[in-house]
Amino acid sequence: MQEAYLELSDWYGSVPLQETIQDKTSGTTIDKYPLKINPIPNSCERHATVLLGNTIESIRDSGVPIKFALRKTDSKRSSIIVDAITDALISGGGGALFSSNAVLSQYLGGCVWGVTFKPNDPIQKIQAIAPEPTEFYGIPDGTNLWRLRECWFVREINASDAQSYGYYVEDPQDTNIKYYYIEHWTKDTYKISVNEKTLTMDGVPLEGANPFGIVPFVYIPHIRTSGFWGHSMITETIKGVILEMNLRYADLGDAVSDDSHGTLAVRGVRTGIKKVELPNGRIAIDIGASAGLSPNDTQPDLFAVRTDSTSAPMLTITERLEAIYRREARHPAVADGEDEGSQRSSLTLTTRMFPLVTHIKLERINWTVGMIALAEIILKICQVKGINGITEEDLKEKLIVKWAPMLPVDREALVNEVAIRSKNHLGSRRHLLDMFQDVDNVEEELKEINAEADAEAEREKDLMAAKTKATSDQSATDVEEPQAQNRDKTGEK
Repeated sequence: MQEAYLELSDWYGSVPLQETIQDKTSGTTIDKYPLKINPIPNSCERHATVLLGNTIESIRDSGVPIKFALRKTDSKRSSIIVDAITDALISGGGGALFSSNAVLSQYLGGCVWGVTFKPNDPIQKIQAIAPEPTEFYGIPDGTNLWRLRECWFVREINASDAQSYGYYVEDPQDTNIKYYYIEHWTKDTYKISVNEKTLTMDGVPLEGANPFGIVPFVYIPHIRTSGFWGHSMITETIKGVILEMNLRYADLGDAVSDDSHGTLAVRGVRTGIKKVELPNGRIAIDIGASAGLSPNDTQPDLFAVRTDSTSAPMLTITERLEAIYRREARHPAVADGEDEGSQRSSLTLTTRMFPLVTHIKLERINWTVGMIALAEIILKICQVKGINGITEEDLKEKLIVKWAPMLPVDREALVNEVAIRSKNHLGSRRHLLDMFQDVDNVEEELKEINAEADAEAEREKDLMAAKTKATSDQSATDVEEPQAQNRDKTGEK
């Protein structure tokens, strides 16, 4: 696994493009791939962005891009269970864990999630962690690939970190000695150590029977077809296309250089060519005058020979190679903001994202199953340790995961759909509000909406009463004025 991960990491970091060759003519060392074009990091970022979705506020719930809910919406324990899961994710790093794991998953073929218990932490004792896949090895529990029978979490640390764990370091300056933080878990036992020394916490060795009965790690594959490990987006086709793309761009650059620096040739010159300095300091070339007395002698001439090395096929092949890469990597050009031709409708641009969207749907299926498995681990540890009020009955509740829309245009379509459904009474306000996924507490939001509606109704009632009173007063005034005038006229008579 380390060999496989090393190769994939090298491709992500452009290591194969660092190759050099020896120039036979000059004897100098030059880059074989001078441009070092590597679109893999950009593709990983685009995939990760669409995977996590278009959230309204990236900082909401510390950037956690998903929301947990119970399958039974009438459960009175819903908020307690969801808060316990969300708090563990936020305390471990929140959206930052999702962001890094989403990118790692693209080129390493998967990502790892785990749960750690920190009894001395004053804020949150249950925290989610995200070890790199290069630090993890797991064995699935039979045919259930989402639960582990055994796993190792091994991370190389420095001497200072080893000392902080209570490991005796004889010479902190000796770089030849390696220190490893090691967690080994099975369903029945566990051991946490630095090298061969078992760590302790409050004088208790971190070794023995597994109190949780489960391995607190989950491996989420990027795309899984067979076996336990996921497949990286860096296929053999992508490797070949990137190398070929760099070679052809290098050839194109050489051809443009040759065309820009044409070879000079002379004719009709019988004497040597001299260098002449002009009065303004510039240098000119003296190719001599006509060598003979005959008028048929050729005048000396200096001219450039055009080679036209850059051809149309050279320009076309680079575009074709880029198209091959985009198809293989599911990275449409519109994902980079490129729009071919004239102005396009949002539906057209969304349709062009179809290769990426369909691929991300497969990724989200794996992530949904993995996140539910992680949530169950969090709840189990909370129940065993008596934290966050989680009970044995809470572990029987079935969880679901809600994702944000993948593309910004989806948000517009969602708003229109909710407005139409609300107008035609095709859904309760509770369900329609929940569809937006930007309301933390739907029940509290409904209370606020009802309170505002009641206040508005009361205000309308007061305005109507004031208007009615004003109309009544005006009518009384209109009746009294003619009577007063008649009394005045009668008095005059």
